[in-house]
Amino acid sequence: MVPRRLISARMVARSRPAPVGAPHGPCVNQPMRAISFRFPSSAPRWVLILSLAAVANPLSVAAPLQFEGQTFEDRVVLAGQPLRLNGLGVRAVSVIRGYAAALYLPQPATSHAEASGQSGPKRLEIRLLRNVAARELAQALTRGVSRNSTQTVRDRLADRLQQLTDRFEQAGSRRKSDTVSLDYLPGQGTELRINGALQGPPIPGEDLYDALLAVFIGAHPADERLRRGLLGLPPAPS
Repeated sequence: MVPRRLISARMVARSRPAPVGAPHGPCVNQPMRAISFRFPSSAPRWVLILSLAAVANPLSVAAPLQFEGQTFEDRVVLAGQPLRLNGLGVRAVSVIRGYAAALYLPQPATSHAEASGQSGPKRLEIRLLRNVAARELAQALTRGVSRNSTQTVRDRLADRLQQLTDRFEQAGSRRKSDTVSLDYLPGQGTELRINGALQGPPIPGEDLYDALLAVFIGAHPADERLRRGLLGLPPAPS
């Protein structure tokens, strides 16, 4: 049995060499807020929970990250604006992993309110860790929005949410390692991309994207461990 423990990556971050030609001092190689690995003793296989907040130092070297067998960029550009990785998490039930997800924002956020309150583009990137039926994805989003919104909000979003779920179903079932991206573009709305391919024009309204973010990082998320990972928070005390 693997003992329960928490391993911090702050020492790893501190040990990274400074970029060639970069000035030395406390502003260089600032540690990432947290990367944590949690090993529940109740699981027959250890379950990894990783949470990573974006590095605030602009001199840091951007490098892809390996998580759950998937590669995630620590910075992306959307609508001409650079976004930083706010956190990574995995949706899992017992030892069955559904997907790994990454949240990219203009600035670090540790709550849904902070994330939704930011101006500028945003991206939620999902990497499937198993084959998934198209209807299953659509229904999961619909249930998540219902859990995190009032009836008034659901009524206001109904037509636009239906447009989005219809696009999931039209795209067909997804396979392991497929990428699903939910992007917000200011002044345009929410875009759905599957493996990089745009699935129709933007669906207008920032309120729709805020509701979608709440599915993952709201008060009633799909998975609390996933929420904490995407927000760069350490695992909850057991």
